[in-house]
Amino acid sequence: MKIHKLIIATILGSLGIFSSSFAQSPSNGKAVGLRTSNFNNLDLTFSLIKNDNKALRFRAGGFNYNYTIDNQNSTGGLRLAVGFQRFKVINEKFSFHHGFEPAINFSFLAANGIQNSNTSLRLGYMIGFNYAICPNFNLYVETIPALYINNTYINSTPSNSFTSFGINANSQLLGIGATYNF
Repeated sequence: MKIHKLIIATILGSLGIFSSSFAQSPSNGKAVGLRTSNFNNLDLTFSLIKNDNKALRFRAGGFNYNYTIDNQNSTGGLRLAVGFQRFKVINEKFSFHHGFEPAINFSFLAANGIQNSNTSLRLGYMIGFNYAICPNFNLYVETIPALYINNTYINSTPSNSFTSFGINANSQLLGIGATYNF
């Protein structure tokens, strides 16, 4: 009788350890993923996950280049960010993440003989929730409000440049994503 109780306790204990480590914050390793904001852009993410509920997330997006043959206009852009994530376990399926994310954005436009370039530096703070579907696959929702400084240069006659700064904290900052841990 004692052996049956010991076996049952061992099985239940093993299941408890598995389920609690299964969906909490990501475990040691790496993760790749996709993230979208407002369903109009797509970012690639790559994370280096540490076992102390921290991760270093690299995010690249806004890759685009368009060229119109008819009027010889071209546009393009690129966004790069590095996030310093911390995870807090809510329960076996959910976790909360937060942390700073500095970013840089580049974009340009060449149309009708006028060239315009834009560079933006941002210091954002990501706030989000993760849901573990299975041990290696997570869905998340997050927002990244940010302080920014933006410089626009217009190459015209005469050339013109202006700088702006402010806080970007609107509903279009809501992002959803999925990651695969390996």
